[in-house]
Amino acid sequence: YANYPKEAQHLPRIGGYFHPSLEKIVSLAPTLVIGNEHDRQLLSQIKALGIDTLAVRLKTLESIKTGIAKIGRRVGKKSALLRENIDSALDKVRKNDLAKRPRVLIIFGARLDLRSSIYVAGHDIFFEQIIEACGGTNAFSREFTGQPALHYEGLIAANPDIVIVLYSEFTNDADRDAVRKMWNDVPVNAAKNGRVYILDGDYISIPSHRVALTIRDICGVIR
Repeated sequence: YANYPKEAQHLPRIGGYFHPSLEKIVSLAPTLVIGNEHDRQLLSQIKALGIDTLAVRLKTLESIKTGIAKIGRRVGKKSALLRENIDSALDKVRKNDLAKRPRVLIIFGARLDLRSSIYVAGHDIFFEQIIEACGGTNAFSREFTGQPALHYEGLIAANPDIVIVLYSEFTNDADRDAVRKMWNDVPVNAAKNGRVYILDGDYISIPSHRVALTIRDICGVIR
């Protein structure tokens, strides 16, 4: 799914986010393989083959900045500006406090059928930190971290004031206008008040330095 910078679209593909191909990676003869912490088993296999590896944690805003710094040090490049861009984006949105903290639910993927599992932003994840920095609070209150699944009944019970749907052209084929229309019939405050938003920036779900743009976009619809 890598599409930034544009040159990345012309590089060899090694598989999906959750199932990269060990054989394809090795065939490219890399001198360094960087992976997320949840890729530790794959990274261990690669390291056993004599290839240098680096694991980074990309769960919270702080860990994203730490990961950027680790990669910068390993490849001998300065990364301070990339991290400062994230801090700058946070500083801009924290200057204005909302009189009332709206309850915000972030949903991963635009769907026309909400009867099966709906994946949402849970706790201890950078999306929740962005919601709070923007002056809102996470409408998902159950004790689950990461991206838990929510059923339709749970969505009604959460009754968010604002719903933010994260749309990706790589993983979604639902028509955006149809998705907006579908939400009109969902009995939650966000739909009643016309506060269901679809964000489709190609960076919107990616834990990189461009999370600064995600902060800008999410705060733009919460305020």
